[in-house]
Amino acid sequence: MTRAPLWVPVDLRDGNQALAEPMDAERKRRGFQLMVALGFKEIEVGYPSASGLDFDFVRLLVKEDLVPDGVTVVVFTAARDDPIARTAEAVDGLDKAVVHLYTATAPVWRDVVLRQDRAGVKRLVTGAAERVLHSEHHPVLTGKVIAYAHCRGRDWQAWGAGIAGSPSQALAAAVAAAAARGLSGPNSSPR
Repeated sequence: MTRAPLWVPVDLRDGNQALAEPMDAERKRRGFQLMVALGFKEIEVGYPSASGLDFDFVRLLVKEDLVPDGVTVVVFTAARDDPIARTAEAVDGLDKAVVHLYTATAPVWRDVVLRQDRAGVKRLVTGAAERVLHSEHHPVLTGKVIAYAHCRGRDWQAWGAGIAGSPSQALAAAVAAAAARGLSGPNSSPR
């Protein structure tokens, strides 16, 4: 190994809304400050389009200037217009951010929730990437999004039931998202 790996903790986001006693802003702040002190350079801080608490926490980081130089905030959001707009509102005022979009590709989710076929999911992912990456859609994000991530969302819940989206569907969605960024494939990174 010639350099330290990029390790992005998601402790301030993953499942917080499902905890019996969700972390409040002060507890999240202490967690964020601990992660900064430990040397993390990217920290996923929340899902501001899905949780008022996460939205308020991201705004707290901005308003109180708590993100030091050299640290990048990562935010998680669904690959749909309204959540992307809410996420842009949350990160307004940060110098940079990573926007982590997700879209489930499991057939049941695709058919019942998204009401899309495979090609429709690919269009959804590509369109979402375009809206995040091109400033005319969300001017607040101009020059701020230094990386874009995409995952296939809820598929992990479907593996045991045998109804998960195929790896080829997930790969097609990731390649489409990378192409929107001008990258050659899902392993490409501008960092």
